Amino acid sequence: MNEIDNQEQVYKLKSPVGTAFLLAKNEIKRIINTEVIPLTADILTEAAIYEDPYDLKPQDALVYASVISG
Repeated sequence: MNEIDNQEQVYKLKSPVGTAFLLAKNEIKRIINTEVIPLTADILTEAAIYEDPYDLKPQDALVYASVISG
C-alpha cells in the first residue's frame, strides 16, 4: 500500500459512507483472492465419517473434511 492509498483510506474513514465504501472495497479484494476447495465424493465420505467421533453437525463435518483434505 502506498502513500496515496493511505491518504484515500484516511479521507474515506471520515464519513460513514466512506467507511462503508472502504470496507466493501477490502471485502471484494479478500473474496477475489479466495481459494475455492472443490467438493468431491471423497470429501463427502470423509465428512460422514467425522460427524460422530467429533460430534459435528453435517455442515460442520463437511467444512472440516474440506479443510483437512486441502
